Amino acid sequence: MLDTMTSISGTFNSKLIDSLKSGKRFRLVGDNINFKMGVSQERKSVGKVGHIQHWFGSAAIVQNVNFQAMDNDIPQCDLRLLPTETFIICEEELQEISNNFSVLSSRVLVEFFPWLKPSTACVNEAIAVVPQDLKKKNTIIPLPIMHKNQSSN
Repeated sequence: MLDTMTSISGTFNSKLIDSLKSGKRFRLVGDNINFKMGVSQERKSVGKVGHIQHWFGSAAIVQNVNFQAMDNDIPQCDLRLLPTETFIICEEELQEISNNFSVLSSRVLVEFFPWLKPSTACVNEAIAVVPQDLKKKNTIIPLPIMHKNQSSN
């Protein structure tokens, strides 16, 4: 069990420090890891009763794009004051979403079905202008898994 925890967590300190030194920012994400321990995995001293383990796993996502211009405390605008038309999709937007979905689906089909390779012309259609930094994959640094249950203190 400890080998698994150690291999997942790795050397996170140096990676986080390197990202901060290079001027990048990171966000922390995490979630519960719940799994059942069967009777065969239990120690005899604990007893022959299976139970559920509650762990917490987290990771730091080093971002390629800087969002410092956006305020963390004050929203860009009050969403309650926006008209409902802002959120309702009109026919043109629905058509554009449908077209984009078709292009994205075609890209997947062409990639995984070799006999569709001749029809790559429609797949290369640009959906939107995306900044180069957003095209780069963010670095994900796994943090140590904590053998703790967030529900109990």
